[in-house]
Amino acid sequence: MNSEDANMSLCLVTGGAGFIGSHIVRRLLELGQDVRVLDNFSTGHRKNLTEVAGRIDLIEGDICDMPTAQRAGSPKPIPSALWCANTKYQGMLY
Repeated sequence: MNSEDANMSLCLVTGGAGFIGSHIVRRLLELGQDVRVLDNFSTGHRKNLTEVAGRIDLIEGDICDMPTAQRAGSPKPIPSALWCANTKYQGMLY
């Protein structure tokens, strides 16, 4: 595999410590993808990533924070990303 192919296998999963995100992370790893997880752990849990902790690049932070988002997308551009990040709201939004 050349370096370009290796970079193409990197996938960013926002909210990767959540229930759905952590399942997606595990499946991507099974498929041979390199995975970077960005999560602020406001609704996700570290225990959801315990079994894959040594196999992922974990960035703790909020996707809405520009320096954190830039760090998640560097040093090379991310060729694919899956958005599983969520914000917990109470009440109704209009």
